[in-house]
Amino acid sequence: MKNRQFIHWAKADLQGSDKGFALVATILMMVLLAILALGLLSLSSISLRTSGRDSSQAVAKANARLALMLAIGKLQQHAGPDMRVTAPADTLDDSYPPALGVWRSWEGSNHDVSVTLKGRPTAPDYSSKTKSITNNGRFVTWLVSGANENALPADATALIQTTASAGTVPLLAGGTLAATDLRQVHCKTLKVGPNGALAWWISGENQKARITKPYDGNNPTTAQWSDRNRSHAAADPEPFSLDPVLADPSLASKAVTRSSADLIANGAADAATPTQGFHDLSSSSMGLLTNVATGGWRKDLSLLTEKWDEQPTSGLEFSKISPTEHLKYTRPANTTDYQPKFSMLYNWADYRGSTLREFWARRGPITSWAKIKTYATLYKDMSSTSTSAPNINHRSWVDNGTPENAHETFHNVRLLPQMARLQMIVSHYATTTGAITVRRCFTLPS
Repeated sequence: MKNRQFIHWAKADLQGSDKGFALVATILMMVLLAILALGLLSLSSISLRTSGRDSSQAVAKANARLALMLAIGKLQQHAGPDMRVTAPADTLDDSYPPALGVWRSWEGSNHDVSVTLKGRPTAPDYSSKTKSITNNGRFVTWLVSGANENALPADATALIQTTASAGTVPLLAGGTLAATDLRQVHCKTLKVGPNGALAWWISGENQKARITKPYDGNNPTTAQWSDRNRSHAAADPEPFSLDPVLADPSLASKAVTRSSADLIANGAADAATPTQGFHDLSSSSMGLLTNVATGGWRKDLSLLTEKWDEQPTSGLEFSKISPTEHLKYTRPANTTDYQPKFSMLYNWADYRGSTLREFWARRGPITSWAKIKTYATLYKDMSSTSTSAPNINHRSWVDNGTPENAHETFHNVRLLPQMARLQMIVSHYATTTGAITVRRCFTLPS
């Protein structure tokens, strides 16, 4: 009996332990559930705030994309035609902000239409600076948000502010420009939707100095020096703190952007960095060889000059006076045809006489296309030997009244030696008991 009682008591104690463990487990589960609920509540709050922020960012990005599309559209609309030219606002008035304007060019509509002077340009009216076509005004608009189709040049001061003001947003400010640059761009915003706004502004990259690699001028030949002066122009790097490029031109190849140009700048404390030269320096300043007068591409005369004798003798379309009309030119066919009509550079120009008289009496007011061809192909007359540099023999002739010499006079280039330098040395010598020598040297440039 005692053993059975002990077992019963043991069972009773064991049952009491199970009930206590269940209570503790239940409490722990409730605590875990409470922590989980609190965590989910916090996560949902963060998610709501994040979604609100992402929504605002999405709206801002969409508005920025819309502003970009509007800017590109206005650029194509107003500056897209070949007969449009752009210029900064300070070309009109130094007090104007950095706005980019669009003007109509000659457009082929300002020339004489008479038979004898057809094609001669007449000056359009740029003085009014208005858009009206009736008075030959040339201004179109400013390339900035808020400029409407009837914008006038004076509106530039209202469209762009150079300091922060109410109702404007900074598109170009002190974060990019130098601290002393007062050409900031703050534009008024255009409302988009209930809570959105946008603004855009276009800058003319083609009117800025380009980060370019200067030629290495160490020991150039005379021909190389002459060719570089005619065909190569590089901006002075000193104002942009790019002086090291003068000593090592290869450094310029590393400046692919304004920001990367800072890496090769001289780092002077009081000098503006290339990045800060936004209005004056560009890494991609390029243009197109378009005919802004009448549209289309500019004519390449290289093929014309190389195949000159293979061209027709008349009806050559060298000059375009309107988008649909060319002036017809005539090519001198032989030495006796030394005064063909419409052979001058200006189609409306003519020779002063039609008979063989003195040179000055027969000469035209402008050069001929044939003479331009002769100048372009002078390289064919160069000669050289293994012991001498290339040279072109001089050309000189006397107008003796013959058709052959008249042809040479009108349509060939006359090459004569030109004085490049005159150097004179003056020496004076006098003596009594001793010798005194005085020498003076001076050089007269050409």
